[in-house]
Amino acid sequence: MSKYSKSIRTMKDEEIKIQRAEIPTVEEIPEALSTQEGKKKPVAPERIKPGYSIRKDLVRECKRIAFEEDRNIYENIEEGLEMVINSRKHPS
Repeated sequence: MSKYSKSIRTMKDEEIKIQRAEIPTVEEIPEALSTQEGKKKPVAPERIKPGYSIRKDLVRECKRIAFEEDRNIYENIEEGLEMVINSRKHPS
C-alpha cells in the first residue's frame, strides 16, 4: 500500500466521521401527525412464482386477452383460477 492510498483512506474515514457527527438527531413525529386516521393502505395479496408448465397455446391466448384488455397476464390467469375454484366450491 502506498503512502498516498493510505492518506486518502484516512481522509475518507475522517470525512465520514465528520459527516456522521453533523447529522442532526431527528425528533419523533407524533403519531397523530404521521398517519391519517381511518385511511389504510389496501393490502396487496402475496404472490409467488411457481414453476408450473402451462400449455403454450393457453399462454398465448392469455397474453392476447391481456393485451386487448390492457391488463397483465397474471390478472387473467388469477381470474381464471378464481372462476374454477368458485365453480367447484360446495354450497354450505
